[in-house]
Amino acid sequence: TRTTFEIKAGGLGSQDAVAGGGRYDGLLKLLGGPDAPGTGFAFGLERVMMLVDAGIQKQQGCFVAAQGNPRVKEEAIRILAELRRAGIGAQAVFDKSLKAQMRRAARSGYRFCLILGEEELNRREVTVKDLDISSQIRIPRDEALSRLRKAMEEGGLYKGNGQA
Repeated sequence: TRTTFEIKAGGLGSQDAVAGGGRYDGLLKLLGGPDAPGTGFAFGLERVMMLVDAGIQKQQGCFVAAQGNPRVKEEAIRILAELRRAGIGAQAVFDKSLKAQMRRAARSGYRFCLILGEEELNRREVTVKDLDISSQIRIPRDEALSRLRKAMEEGGLYKGNGQA
């Protein structure tokens, strides 16, 4: 065996390996067969089921949805890079309608979606939507990172005073 790999998952305690495998050159010959290279992998069904039973975790991060002219998409890409530089996982798909992007965000397990359109761009704002409760607020673009981080830490958006 030269190359090996193991896939581990959190939340399973000391037995956190879910899958593993590697190269098995020479194994066939050792078992009485011809000398042939080989690879393989296996996963533990019971451990995978334990993860499924634990429920699907929400993605930590933010989905960025943008609709409009090329300037909007350029700004959305800048926001995406800013989020990633700050250590916040971020994903975007710009080739679909805004409605399709929102569905993608929800299906991907994100709780927060940062929305940017031509109106937001012109006002130097972004809309942050909490997909769990369908609540959203508009905030100044230059506060997006800090306000999103606060909403993630505190577990949601709070519209009462317009603060996230």
